[in-house]
Amino acid sequence: MFLTMVILIILATLIVQFQAESALQLRASNYRIDMQRCRYAAESGLVVAQVMVAEHYENIARIHRSFRAGEELEEDAVISGWNRFSDPNATWAERLAYDTGITERQAITVGDIPVLVEVQDENAKYPVLWLLRSPFASSGGRDVPERSVEHFGELLDMDSAIVNDTIRLVQEIAEPLPLPAAEVTVQAPDQAEGRRRRRHLGLTAVMEENRERHRLMAVFANAWYTELFHNLEYAELIEPLAENVEPFPVLLGVWGAGKININTASPELLESAFAPVGITEHMVQSIVDYRIERPFGSMAELRDIDLSGEVRQYMRELCVTASDTFSLHITASLGRTRCEIISGVYRNRRGEILNMGILTR
Repeated sequence: MFLTMVILIILATLIVQFQAESALQLRASNYRIDMQRCRYAAESGLVVAQVMVAEHYENIARIHRSFRAGEELEEDAVISGWNRFSDPNATWAERLAYDTGITERQAITVGDIPVLVEVQDENAKYPVLWLLRSPFASSGGRDVPERSVEHFGELLDMDSAIVNDTIRLVQEIAEPLPLPAAEVTVQAPDQAEGRRRRRHLGLTAVMEENRERHRLMAVFANAWYTELFHNLEYAELIEPLAENVEPFPVLLGVWGAGKININTASPELLESAFAPVGITEHMVQSIVDYRIERPFGSMAELRDIDLSGEVRQYMRELCVTASDTFSLHITASLGRTRCEIISGVYRNRRGEILNMGILTR
């Protein structure tokens, strides 16, 4: 009798253990299935983001054509994510207003999985390349770009410790990596060095140089996001600071944009980025006032702005009127399962939109 009881107890224990293990295996299997579904949904969102970038260029071309022809801006000429103003009489600049470089954010559903698709304008952020390879070759010592980034943080009321830690992280990641030279290095205000060099190289060579710059910076971007997301030492850098206030690292362009978009850059970015050559708040306001009325169609229009000769020359070389580099941020969620994809794309001189790599977490 005693032996029978012992056997029954052992069998009951084994049955309970088997059921527990089966439940765990089932949950693990369901998680893997959900994870795979999220991954497929996120990849679908990535395709949507790439279409959004293509539509962005078509829209910008329409805007510039309308202004050149003296026509009224068409109601649908602004993609939905940029139009946060309900006033139909808002200026083009108000319609194109953005938050921390976000060009468009769109929520979609793939099957039953919600997906958030976000396209960020990398040319509307502070170029990390300027911090690592300052284009202001004649403007002072190595601390010039650091002071410029610190000034950017000050203008945005960012915590100085966060800003300094972000600068240190950029430098630590970059130290062992092969990095490209600055896209343009302006030696002096009376020398259009970058423009002459580009004419000498020819279109093919310039496109290859551009491709190599983006390829190398994609390696940096991969290491950048890996540190931000997986290294607990830097966890506080990416914590949201307040409602609608992005962490400081989000405001840095890490995908290889070597120039700033004069039409979409914030006043704080313009003031801090060109502080090494003496831009003033008044000059920045002159740029903002001009673009409120119409977008810059070419950098030659800077002749109509109240700028010093030095600032005008540097901005002609280091700014663009249309962005060429974007980062795509996709998040798919299903219950507790979540898949995020980050990718970078750029547009070459032939109008082709090329992918720089995909990061998944």
